[in-house]
Amino acid sequence: MKSSVLGSVTVNAMWSLLLTLGAVFLQLHINVEATAAFHCRNSLISDEWREMVLHYVNDKRKRLASGGQVDSTGTALKYAKDMNRLNWDCNLEHIAFQEIAKDCANSQQAQYGKTQAEFKSNAKCEINAATKQILKNWWDEVKKVDMQGDTNYVALSENFAEMANAVTKAFACTYNTCGSKGTLLCLYDQKAATNPAGALYQGDADKANICQACADCVDSLCPQTTTPVEITPSCTDDKMTEDGNKAAQWLHSYYRRLLATGWAKDGKSAYAKPAKKMLELTYDCTAAGGGAQSAAAQTYAAIENCPTADPAPIAGYSMNFKRLKNFTISDTGALEEAITDWWGPLEKIGLGSNLEFSDGSPLTSFANIAFDQTTKFACSVKNCPKIGETLVMCHYNPPITDGEYIYEAGKVCSGCGKLNKKCSSPPGLCI
Repeated sequence: MKSSVLGSVTVNAMWSLLLTLGAVFLQLHINVEATAAFHCRNSLISDEWREMVLHYVNDKRKRLASGGQVDSTGTALKYAKDMNRLNWDCNLEHIAFQEIAKDCANSQQAQYGKTQAEFKSNAKCEINAATKQILKNWWDEVKKVDMQGDTNYVALSENFAEMANAVTKAFACTYNTCGSKGTLLCLYDQKAATNPAGALYQGDADKANICQACADCVDSLCPQTTTPVEITPSCTDDKMTEDGNKAAQWLHSYYRRLLATGWAKDGKSAYAKPAKKMLELTYDCTAAGGGAQSAAAQTYAAIENCPTADPAPIAGYSMNFKRLKNFTISDTGALEEAITDWWGPLEKIGLGSNLEFSDGSPLTSFANIAFDQTTKFACSVKNCPKIGETLVMCHYNPPITDGEYIYEAGKVCSGCGKLNKKCSSPPGLCI
């Protein structure tokens, strides 16, 4: 059976290290009550962790709605007539992770409600315990302020306000570790500060009016059916979905790191030699709004009209191109199939000790991906029902030429310093 790079997660620890961005999935959102698959993109975060966070926040909202929450005076807050039960939104999780993916930075997200905090990251760090403590600290802000028996937003309780905002229907959290520190970030589909008159929820002194705003109250909360928030594509030039764009980047990083660390299977020598200065590639796309001269734009233009003759590479780039006999396949599926096929000659034919590239070599598609002097690339996918095919194209710059070495063998990342770069974590790429 043909294995899927994107659709499965291997059990070997080595492979786990390689999954820097996690598997890409198409199902983006699910309303979870018991242990279930969330199908979010980042496979390095467990569904058990997601469920723990979801249950914790909904349990606190239930306590508030049912009159069990007190403020700094020990006074119980009013019952809630309209406290929604939150769903987990995998798109919000993805957006959150992009905010903290590099260097655990403070989120600049302004569109959604937000809570963020740092935690110590070391060998003794237990992520579930660290997460629960942060969530508790956020919620317990209500115990440090006098709500005066009201339901309005109160200064110094910003994190509590986001967690308790009644009109919020969906949220998600994620985390990242960066050396000795880590960060937890949660995003909410509504911002507490935008509530009418600053009210966090519709309060009532009568317990009988809990959940009055909904007909199907469950545990003092109003269940909601939600649609995942939209993800704005980080590149519009290639005309792919955000998932397709990220799949292209992830797959190229995956295979280049696999080769650099000495774990790429070689048809002549079991495993190819490790690489000392394998660069992390930059995706060649202009900012939102597009630019006709980006490689991403030119790549899409080359296949936009579904040519029946194979197109030529754009100037200054090498090209990989594939026709798939499936005109309904998704861009993520098409990229996985094409890139896996382009990499295949390494295992089927192999390099052995000869790392020199020759024009017309059957290893050309592999060499285009693996060339250690390539700095940027772009891809595009086009479904073509009229010809019964899907076209997949990727361009690479600078292109490898006859007589050049595909890569320089040596200790992993040992050449990064001379390029004024550092080794990635997990290791393999010069970043």
